[in-house]
Amino acid sequence: FDNRIATSAGCISNGCGKNVNEPSGCSSFLGSEYHAIYNAVWDWTSPDCSMFTWCDYTDSSIQMGSLCGHYSRFTACVTHFCISHLLPSLNLSLEAFTFVHKITVKVPFALLLRTLEVIMPRRAKSLKSLAPFLDLPLLFYHFNNSEFYFKSDLVAPSTFDGKRYAVCCSAAAEWFVNTIELMKIKSRKGDRVKLHQNITYLKQSTQILSSSSSQSEHVIAPSVIFAGRDHIPMSSDLWWAMTQPMGNIFVRILGYILIKIFRLVAVEVSVDVSSFAALTKMMYEEEHKFSSKPHVILLPTHRSIFDFLLLSFLSFSLPELGIAIPHICADEGFSRIPVLGYMARGAHAFFVKRGRGKSDPELRDHLVGLKKNGRPCCIEVFLEGTRSRDRRFLPAKTGFIRCLLSTGGRHIALPITINYERIPEQLTFAEETDGGVRGSLTVSGLFCWLKRVIAGEVSIGRIHIAASQPIHLPTDTNVPEMLKLVQRMEGKKVFVSDFHISSASHLLSIPPFQIRQSLESLQCNFWPKREFADKLQEPCLDPLMQSETELWGTLLQFAHFFAPLLKKTHPKWSQWLFHANDFSVVEYSDYSLNVAHVVSALKQHFDTAEQGVIDTLHLLNSKGFPAPSPDHLVQYFSHTTCSPKMLAFAAIEMKNEGKKCHTAVKASSRPVKALFTTGNFGLTSPKTALLNGQESFGAWGYRDSSFIMNINNNKKSVTMTGERYNISGLSMVNLIPFFESEMKIKVDAKNIFPLVSNNLKIVDTDLTSRGLEKLLSVFGKSFLSSISEDCVSTSSLDRLRHGTGQTQEDMMMLRNGSVHTMRFPDAVVWPSTEDEVAEIVKIAKKEDWCIIPFGGGTNVSHATWCPSKDDDPRIIISVDMKKMNKILWVNEEDGVAHVEAGITGIDLVAEMTRRGLTVGHEPDSLEFSTLGGWVATKASGMKRNKYGNIEDIVRELRVVGSDGLLWQHHSDISKINGSASAGSAFGRVSTGMDLCSLMIGSEGCLGIITSVVVKIWPLPECKVFDSAVFPSFGVGVAFMKDVAKMRCAKPASVRLVDNEQFRLGQVMKHDSAGLVKKLESKIMKYRGALFFGMTASSVVGVTLCYEGTRKEVNSQTEDIRILCKKHGGLLAGPVAGRAGYDLTYAIAYLRDFAMTYHYLGESFETFVPWSQLEVMIEVTKQCIRDEHKKRLLPGLPFVSSRVTQLYDEGACVYFYFCISFKNVNNASTIFSEIEHAARDTIMEYGGSLSHHHGCGKSRASFLDRVNSKPLRNVLNRVKDGIDPHNVFGAKNGAFSNSSTKNNS
Repeated sequence: FDNRIATSAGCISNGCGKNVNEPSGCSSFLGSEYHAIYNAVWDWTSPDCSMFTWCDYTDSSIQMGSLCGHYSRFTACVTHFCISHLLPSLNLSLEAFTFVHKITVKVPFALLLRTLEVIMPRRAKSLKSLAPFLDLPLLFYHFNNSEFYFKSDLVAPSTFDGKRYAVCCSAAAEWFVNTIELMKIKSRKGDRVKLHQNITYLKQSTQILSSSSSQSEHVIAPSVIFAGRDHIPMSSDLWWAMTQPMGNIFVRILGYILIKIFRLVAVEVSVDVSSFAALTKMMYEEEHKFSSKPHVILLPTHRSIFDFLLLSFLSFSLPELGIAIPHICADEGFSRIPVLGYMARGAHAFFVKRGRGKSDPELRDHLVGLKKNGRPCCIEVFLEGTRSRDRRFLPAKTGFIRCLLSTGGRHIALPITINYERIPEQLTFAEETDGGVRGSLTVSGLFCWLKRVIAGEVSIGRIHIAASQPIHLPTDTNVPEMLKLVQRMEGKKVFVSDFHISSASHLLSIPPFQIRQSLESLQCNFWPKREFADKLQEPCLDPLMQSETELWGTLLQFAHFFAPLLKKTHPKWSQWLFHANDFSVVEYSDYSLNVAHVVSALKQHFDTAEQGVIDTLHLLNSKGFPAPSPDHLVQYFSHTTCSPKMLAFAAIEMKNEGKKCHTAVKASSRPVKALFTTGNFGLTSPKTALLNGQESFGAWGYRDSSFIMNINNNKKSVTMTGERYNISGLSMVNLIPFFESEMKIKVDAKNIFPLVSNNLKIVDTDLTSRGLEKLLSVFGKSFLSSISEDCVSTSSLDRLRHGTGQTQEDMMMLRNGSVHTMRFPDAVVWPSTEDEVAEIVKIAKKEDWCIIPFGGGTNVSHATWCPSKDDDPRIIISVDMKKMNKILWVNEEDGVAHVEAGITGIDLVAEMTRRGLTVGHEPDSLEFSTLGGWVATKASGMKRNKYGNIEDIVRELRVVGSDGLLWQHHSDISKINGSASAGSAFGRVSTGMDLCSLMIGSEGCLGIITSVVVKIWPLPECKVFDSAVFPSFGVGVAFMKDVAKMRCAKPASVRLVDNEQFRLGQVMKHDSAGLVKKLESKIMKYRGALFFGMTASSVVGVTLCYEGTRKEVNSQTEDIRILCKKHGGLLAGPVAGRAGYDLTYAIAYLRDFAMTYHYLGESFETFVPWSQLEVMIEVTKQCIRDEHKKRLLPGLPFVSSRVTQLYDEGACVYFYFCISFKNVNNASTIFSEIEHAARDTIMEYGGSLSHHHGCGKSRASFLDRVNSKPLRNVLNRVKDGIDPHNVFGAKNGAFSNSSTKNNS
């Protein structure tokens, strides 16, 4: 500069006094120590707009310097305060200011320079070059402290803006500094130095103004990088966040977090600063016109969760834009996220309920509160309401804008486009676009994502923010049309990068340069490139690493530019690409040939998708699906075409436009209820059949307990009614999302499968009045007197209940009304004594009737189904034993008890507990199954390890056969040695064949079991629950093998659940647990992940129950702890263990709840040797999946397994599987076919036909593979010997082929 400052300044003034100089075109000021300073000045008569103060110039210069990264904003603020406020307020003389300047600047500088000359000569040389500039503050001090007006020959034109000119001077100085810096970089040959600047230009200003520029080239205004890896911070992030001029503590904390995150995931986050200038100008004009500022509404596009805080971060980072930190309108669900919701609220977010379809008074009151006292506010709202999963513009929601305008005031809307090279949630969005269940934001999910961020696994490239022209919003605004205009403006501000073009090239098979040239023809914007970008290292985003759906999402970033060209031939696809278009038909012949290539490729993809939908529909129709749902169509779309599922959904939507979709019965969500809740039917009331009215019909369990769905704020949760179970009344918010995610089928809360009807029709009874009189005579009743008694019934309800069990076929039949195709008992009787049973059997034998014993009706083998009339034309009588429910005697000394066979498990447990005893047999059906049923099916309980199976518990029994009473060892068990109260039984005898062995597993085909002598034990001194988790199912099985080797020392119950069932158990936990419990659960989870290698997709669980003396339990728990450690497991505590066992009874209700929403589920069991266990489970699961896929059923099957009772040779394995039957004909039959195939696979791979459910009629066809033909003949002869007239003709299990013989 040669100590001479030459400026083009118009008129420099400050307001501290006036001096008028002599007229001239160029005036000078002479200081005693300085060269002359020449100023080209305007005459004092020039318009006021041409003048600017020294403060105006310093403001622009300081802000420009901080904006471009030459120093921190804190330094800028301090400097601005000193120059513009502190110094003028001191009103120092030139001499005083010179002294201060010398002490604070020149002397320290001289000392530093001399020090560096000694220790760092090169640095000293560079520093010395700054010496001439140290006196600049002295030269300009006069202008800072006084006003100057000049007489001059130069008069400013009326259009000259002095303040704007000051900004131009600052920009020119910044360009000069960058040029010097660039020269230094270029002078360092081979030294790869990163350019130290945060401002870039796509075109130099000379190119912008040049008229020779091509029309296809777009001018891009300067963009400022304010975050990302290429952003150069001037201070530490924490200091930066704490010293920004705007924002409360929440904003500052989030700002600190976000700048860290952006540095890890993004190359750069930039903003087109010039695009926001129009808003500043409009606000300035409004303020001068109305003497108050208008309210500002920011209307950004919504593509990512980042959008929620990105504009707040922009306002916080760049206060020079003049935009206040906005109040963010967010969905109410966001507020319920722990910590995040609280932080968001503190950062000016407020939450609204979306999708209500009506005005929200609370929202209006909140908006009025934001505007109170006439204070202008800045509000950010996402017009689309939700994030666009595929980058297309979604239809805008109008409710918020209408509500806002109704609150009064002046509003300016600013459309803002947020451009991403790669969406942070791109992979998740691709899965959702392909039909996956839309997930919700959770704290755990966020932490998992942050973990990937820190590990460097997330890279999204660049983010660019650009604003469109602001829009005035008068109160009478046509909101829908205005919002379409906003989206059109946002569409024009979409930017395209090389990554987008490469992705489109790979998808459309068109060279990248052709796509770029076609976009240039359509006036598309390209991503701003900084000067000397070749010097910068940026991570490469590889299009080949994306799935086809991801590629389409990337293409749709800019595909709306081609929408007008599809208007003529593909109008629906044109609308799909950009719904807000208002264009007429455009011929692509008006553009370059490259545009035609792209349009042709798009048409080909769209045509292929439409044809694929038609072909898939024909395929599903041929498989028996006349009206498949869209999800079902898309699931098998790939069978007929290679187009992505995204286009399939679009094509289906276009095909169904204006058509009514096929739906099932519409109804409100309500619990499954019992059939026939009031009134009398036939000869008896409903309470006879259904445990005194407590039991449901058409559903498992008690009438007061069921799962119901609740919908609150569009969130589906499940609650269990009643108070019987620990989970009753607790909300399970994750259960529905779990099944939706696992089975890829959305649950429609309004589209339910019909409940059991009160108008079910069944075939009338064949029992004559004479036959009825004979049955009544057993009880000493006449026809008329029996109406109020609970002895005999021919009612529809009782016959239905006693002719069905608890299989999915039973429930489906009752709910779809197909019971008229089935045969049911002609009458039901309830004997209360052994003599009455004997008399009923005697009458049946004489009248040639068939008898089917009935216990609790919990069978899952069709054991209580009546043979068809073709198989057995006789009258069928169901003998319900539940009135025979007494404990006849208890012998504690011998450890046995005599109990009538009709007692239910829950009553037996209660009675024995009252006496301080236990039988130890606790099957999952404990609440409703009976002792006689346990014996007849050869049942097993969850505590088999300690107490044995039913065959280990039964000591003697009494049976009424067709030829009389069958007993062994004691003709009257209650009379031993002449004592009527000293009943007992033998522990073991050797007297030939055993009656117990003959009757256990007979399934009601040899006689009616009337009473049983069972083994009893004192109640255990100690009962302890525990649980453990293991990294994988294989490890869990190895643990169970070792537990089995403990023999009699193993816990009473040990159950291993696979990963699917483990996760199901987790989502059935209620969400109202305390903070401490949730924290403990999280700590346990992360401990398992970090130290034991357990992942959510592989971890399995074990529940344990110990019973015995304190010493026994302590010894067992120690042994289990050692085994758990040996296998790399982690003990999870008694709470989870207890919850697992408690859930056993409640989870049974889940099947009928699921059926209400078109899910069909069932369980089945087997015994499998240890050597085959893992293989058998895996191939059986795969068999179910393959059978499901072969039938083209909708969604995916849910298949899980559980290892329960342990033996030396192997273990019992339960399978649970569930399918969706929405729009599926003959769903029950298909389900049975899949189960049949699975059971066939089980047996092929070493499993048994059944472990404890019995065979009944449903599995009888497999018995040829279990019993040899000679053995089958022997069993039939045994049947003929015991029941020669086939009175007990249930045809279950081994006796399914027994013939009917006439009574002679």
